Amino acid sequence: MIVSDFGLNFIRSWEKFRPKAYLDQSGIWTIGFGTIRHFNEKKVKKGDVISLPIANIHLQAECDGISYKLNGFLNVNLAQNKFDALVSIAYNIGTQGLRSSTLLREINMKRPIIENYFTRWNKVTADGKLVVSAGLTRRRKSEFQLFKDCNYDGNE
Repeated sequence: MIVSDFGLNFIRSWEKFRPKAYLDQSGIWTIGFGTIRHFNEKKVKKGDVISLPIANIHLQAECDGISYKLNGFLNVNLAQNKFDALVSIAYNIGTQGLRSSTLLREINMKRPIIENYFTRWNKVTADGKLVVSAGLTRRRKSEFQLFKDCNYDGNE
C-alpha cells in the first residue's frame, strides 16, 4: 500500500506549509510540511527556505518511504483510511516509534484499537521534560478518527 492523496492532504492540514525554517515545539529546525532533513540528508537549519513545489516533493518522498517501511511492519491488510492514519502518525513520531508501539502490536494482533493507542503520543520535549501538547492531542484524536472511520474510501 501507499499513502493516498487524501492521506497526504490530511498530513498537510496538520503540518501547514512554512517556507522558512522554524523551530518546532521540540526545538528542532523544520521547514515545509514538517521536514527536518533536506534531500541531501543535511539537517534543516536556521535561514533555510523552501518553495511549495519542493516541499510537496519532500512530503511525497517522505510518505513513500514511510509507506514502504510500514508495509514491512504490518502483518495484516488494512483499509486505506487506516493505512493513511498510520502514515500520518509515523510522519510525526518516526517509523521506529510506530514500529515499537502498542498501537502497531495491537493492529497486528487484530485487536480493537482504542483512542489511547494514538493519544499517548501527544508529548513534546520542552526544557528537557516531556509535556503534553494540546496540538498533538488534537492531531492524535483526528488520526484515530481517520483510522476508525469505516466509511472512508480514500477519495476526496
